[in-house]
Amino acid sequence: MARSLNGSQLPGWEPILGDSAYNDFTLPTLRQGDRGRNVELLQRILLDNGFLGAAGVRLGNPSGALVDGTFGTVTASAVRDLQRRYRIPVTGRVNPTTWEVLDMHENPYRSPLPWKQQNITQP
Repeated sequence: MARSLNGSQLPGWEPILGDSAYNDFTLPTLRQGDRGRNVELLQRILLDNGFLGAAGVRLGNPSGALVDGTFGTVTASAVRDLQRRYRIPVTGRVNPTTWEVLDMHENPYRSPLPWKQQNITQP
């Protein structure tokens, strides 16, 4: 049983142990409506692997298959396609399981994913 800072036991509390970088503490969960750099990174990987373009064509909106940092309907559809392909839960959200698939199978150029981003400074 875990103990608090003062040494007393904390009933029902168990530590969370992660065995990889793919967990809710190290990765952003992305969903429709989100915006920003992590969405842009996701879209770039989806575009490079054909998921974003295919989703745009299927939805009748090929011009919507853009890397624009906005998680819209085309991006959500592309994510669901990827999830179906790898037989993981089809949610349209990018959770740690989906990030792991993206990193291990669909990131051939090994683009740094959100938990691997580094700040590069000039000397």
